[in-house]
Amino acid sequence: MRRPAGVIAAAVVLGLIALIGIFAMMAGLGFAVFVRNPILPSAFRPFVILFDSLGLCFFLFCAWVVVDLFRMRNWARISAVILGALIFLFSALAGVGILLAQKYAALLPQRPNPVDMTLIFVCIAIFYFVIALIGLWWIVYFNLRYVRAAFQTSNIMVTNPDILPPG
Repeated sequence: MRRPAGVIAAAVVLGLIALIGIFAMMAGLGFAVFVRNPILPSAFRPFVILFDSLGLCFFLFCAWVVVDLFRMRNWARISAVILGALIFLFSALAGVGILLAQKYAALLPQRPNPVDMTLIFVCIAIFYFVIALIGLWWIVYFNLRYVRAAFQTSNIMVTNPDILPPG
């Protein structure tokens, strides 16, 4: 069975997320380790290093999932569903949180050229909801019958040596 186009699209999107996350976590680790930050007290530096290290491990795992999505491994399909659920949950919560925080936008200090903070908060919430839709897409898509079947048939091993190619 051929690799479905949605698997390729999902792997590319997850690959971009993983690439951006890897670079962001490596930059955060570099700044936490090598740059003296007067805002960040030294007592919080181990927590920043731990958070960035865990984030780096997470995004490296995402990169591994991307590789095995292209190889049509069933564990990568299951991992994509779990990652989609995490993305949906956290992005939807962030979007709702931004909308709830919008009521406090009036308390922010105003500059001489006031900006409509409500519009900014709504745009940020829309961004989070779009990211949540990506997670929802992965949850639904990787559980479709023909996608599951594509991953199951790719794991069939040939055990008859008469039909194996030479070498």
